[in-house]
Amino acid sequence: MYRIILLRLLRKVGLLKNRQVDFLLKVNNKEFIVPIINEVGFNNHCMDELWMIDLFKKLKLNSSGQLLDVGANVGQTLLKWKSVYPLNAYIGVEPIPACRYYLETISSLNNFEDCKFSHKALFNSKGRTNLNFHDNDNTDRTATVVESELKPIKSIDVDLVDFPTFVSEEKIQLDKIKIIKIDTEGSEVEILNSMLYFIMEYKPKIIVEVLAYNSSTKERVDNFNALLNELPYSLYRIKKKSGCLDKLEKISYISIPTKVDDSDYFLEPIFD
Repeated sequence: MYRIILLRLLRKVGLLKNRQVDFLLKVNNKEFIVPIINEVGFNNHCMDELWMIDLFKKLKLNSSGQLLDVGANVGQTLLKWKSVYPLNAYIGVEPIPACRYYLETISSLNNFEDCKFSHKALFNSKGRTNLNFHDNDNTDRTATVVESELKPIKSIDVDLVDFPTFVSEEKIQLDKIKIIKIDTEGSEVEILNSMLYFIMEYKPKIIVEVLAYNSSTKERVDNFNALLNELPYSLYRIKKKSGCLDKLEKISYISIPTKVDDSDYFLEPIFD
């Protein structure tokens, strides 16, 4: 609590601008160096979605299991992953330049092993497109490459890459990826379709956010439900209590409306 008050005070008087300040932060009782770089990384010191740590623990992976983090932003998932699996590899996909620089810095400061970061936006096609921001924050967590009900206030050009090309360029060992996290503000169906051959053969576990809070999300949700019907997976809603994992609630499909706090899902492969 005192740390947050201090950081807010430093930000208010402008002492976090145009400089890098390194702080120690405990995540899951593990201590990390978590910098604030020109105010980027501030929210890491107000860490949310702690349920992800509980879910990672439940997976009980061996040291060869890797995480593919699509929509890595400023590394909260990276820190949670390394707090549970310090020796396991991490692959982060993040097209926002400020986020990518921050990810590389935090990885270097903490001597994280086997981390790599892609600057492209994973999609079902290749080329260039606009990444739309809905906030003046250069690390906007709502930035997306697809149309949104939110009105963009600015955009940047980013590279799109499909999954087969991504695997080839980054020299990914598909059999090592045991879990995928997708948080891309609306492009989850395109991403899943692009990696369909991989999902069907290797059956990784999947954590995905699917927003379904009103009728404007209907097409997106219908497409997700249709795709899910083709996959050998069970769908669970991630239920939280005080920010931590409460339970995995098995459901048949995503319905509208679903409150934002219930928009995180776990896909568990069904093996013959």
